[in-house]
Amino acid sequence: MGKAALLRSAATIPAPGDEEYLTQRAVAARFHLSERTLERWRGTGDGPAFVRIGPRRIVYRLADVEAWAAARTYAHRAAEIAQQRRAE
Repeated sequence: MGKAALLRSAATIPAPGDEEYLTQRAVAARFHLSERTLERWRGTGDGPAFVRIGPRRIVYRLADVEAWAAARTYAHRAAEIAQQRRAE
């Protein structure tokens, strides 16, 4: 198995039921971010919701990641600015 295939298989963590979890590395790769950015966002609350499954293990529910991205999707820049003004 090649390195890319190994990363793909390790990127998603199967869980009981219908939920699928992504590793920090998988979320970072999905959005072309550094893992450090996700770490920083966990501290500031700017990133997607996360699940701490151990003292040093963080995963993200796929549904939470998709909802987070959908909440930041705009038709154009003016729509983004208008939403930011309403939030102030």
